[in-house]
Amino acid sequence: MKNSKRVFFALRFDDNINNFLEDIQEKIARKSEKIRKVKTCNLHMTVKFLSNVNKEQVSYLKDLMEEYDYKKLKSQIIQYDFFDRARKNKLIYARLSSNYELDKIVDFFNIKTQNILKENKNRLYHITLARDCIIDCTQLKKLPKTGSFYFKDFVLYESIFNSKSVNYKILKKIDLENASSK
Repeated sequence: MKNSKRVFFALRFDDNINNFLEDIQEKIARKSEKIRKVKTCNLHMTVKFLSNVNKEQVSYLKDLMEEYDYKKLKSQIIQYDFFDRARKNKLIYARLSSNYELDKIVDFFNIKTQNILKENKNRLYHITLARDCIIDCTQLKKLPKTGSFYFKDFVLYESIFNSKSVNYKILKKIDLENASSK
């Protein structure tokens, strides 16, 4: 689609959680034959992937972000797992716990964006940590989990692909650190 952007809504982490996740990536790398780690600056939990959208739709999505009544959003890592791709190279992820406020924000943006993308995939709150990973997946059970943590901010990202990696450009950001906890 010419003149379109690949965009998605995501929740990001503070530096403490990013550092913890970077340590987890290093532990996975030590146990892997092959790995392509997600850059620390790109770690996030996707709320809603919208694919290719035009300029007017991006404007709508930015305005939509102002409509939501944001609360502090909390989660924790409950397990590490993988999506088996071609039975060899795996996408490694950290699965996150669900809760009422997290479900509520996902539901809101799913409903409000149905005119752009009707598909609502089954909910699996997760953080992609590595791609193209060759590893004995029993090693994942030994990795440490986190206690509860709060998300730092809610963003509308644009995915920008180049020959070696994916980079994300923030189109709009909402700070959650000062959001209400009620």
